[in-house]
Amino acid sequence: MRFSALAFLLSTAMANAGDYTHSDTVCIPASTTINVKLNTHTSELGYFTIDGCDGIQPTLGLQKNVEYRFVQSDISNYYHPLGLAYYADGAHAEVDELEPGIVPPGSSSTCGDDNLCPAPMYILDGGYLGAYSNNDAISPVNGDEDFGLDVYEPQFFATSVDWSEAGTYEVALKFDVDDFVDDIFYFCHIHNLMSGRIKWVDSSGNVLQEENTPEIPYEYEVASDFDQDCGTYGISDYQLPHPECPAEFVCDSDDGFSQCIDAMNCRMTAGMTTNASAGTAAALFIHMMIPHHRNAVNMAKALMYSDELECEDYASEEPDCVLKQIAMEIVAVQNHQIQNMQGIAEGYNYLAEDDCKVVIGTEGTFQVVNNDSGLCLTQNNVNVNSFVRLKECGSQNGQEWEVTSDGLLMNVASGKCMVRNGSSVKVAQCVSYSNRMFYKALDHSIALMYNGKVKVISVGGAGGSNLKLKSRQAGDDSQTYKFAYV
Repeated sequence: MRFSALAFLLSTAMANAGDYTHSDTVCIPASTTINVKLNTHTSELGYFTIDGCDGIQPTLGLQKNVEYRFVQSDISNYYHPLGLAYYADGAHAEVDELEPGIVPPGSSSTCGDDNLCPAPMYILDGGYLGAYSNNDAISPVNGDEDFGLDVYEPQFFATSVDWSEAGTYEVALKFDVDDFVDDIFYFCHIHNLMSGRIKWVDSSGNVLQEENTPEIPYEYEVASDFDQDCGTYGISDYQLPHPECPAEFVCDSDDGFSQCIDAMNCRMTAGMTTNASAGTAAALFIHMMIPHHRNAVNMAKALMYSDELECEDYASEEPDCVLKQIAMEIVAVQNHQIQNMQGIAEGYNYLAEDDCKVVIGTEGTFQVVNNDSGLCLTQNNVNVNSFVRLKECGSQNGQEWEVTSDGLLMNVASGKCMVRNGSSVKVAQCVSYSNRMFYKALDHSIALMYNGKVKVISVGGAGGSNLKLKSRQAGDDSQTYKFAYV
């Protein structure tokens, strides 16, 4: 059995953490052409990004009576047609979107009488797809209910290759009702829970309404450090060993991608052990299929994030491009199917999850050997809560360790677990507190996440036998360990 405790973290993060966070700071686009992309790795579904704006789902500052073009030509937009609404999530939440016949809430405008209220105008490859217009620069002003969405949105359900070759997708907006100052929202017409805020600003960039209203009724998801290293979402709690999973899924491999695969497979395994409380085939199908789909989505995300696929022409039939197409479609389509299944479960009053825990457990004892000195981690006195030291391997009792079903590192002789004691390392009662969750990182250090910071077991003190928790230093063999099973 290969040792791998509660988590695996890459020694060098592969992503800028700022790319995964949201800021309420208003971003005023440098141009009226707004290039929209999707960072699929930032959450379960992924989040929109805007060129020139920081982070995910940026708050945009737009002016009234100015034409903006939201350009969705980047392949990441596949399956994500942009919509605009007066409230978060638009039709997903059964609230008003920007449409020709819908007067902005609270406005005294009579635009609804002639179907001339502000609405997006959907464009494909330079051609306007609707009949309505409040913008002569695109089409003669005309009151009509058709603003092109019924043609634009179905295009996004095509294969990703057909979508990529159809032309440039754009959403034009000219908001021309002056007595409306509330925020509006951009969102995805296919995937729910992806709303971003738009605030109105004057020609000097001053916001017309400081308060964020209406509200977005949810917080944005934040990928863990481990997920950011893998390009996935939601797998960090399932790193091996895990009591509901076998010792490994990828055999005899310690590379980073394999560790990511181990964790996502464990999440699926734990999720697919389920009760059948509803007593229906449909409910059991849903409760099994959602974790199955999530695993496929994460595997596809991780592959795309690995940068292993070299594909200059997305529509090419070269093997790397075909794999990228497959991965892109898995993420987009199966996430949509997950949301559909969740909606069906809610409609039938099934439980959101009907999980049961099937403990497989962990096994195997090992010595933990410092790579620099060749000495072993040793509980100094197995009869009391004592410090952990480095001592000659085989010299005394207290050098054998195992991983508990809770993922703790336990000394076999004492039955006590490794814990943080200030900046030192001790053993104490095996309770799942945050200062007891030591894990083997991908750089072969033994690390602890505490108060949002990663500390690793380092050699320190007289004679090199004392241990301290310090910041990770790349290339320092005294901070790395190997595991010798006994």
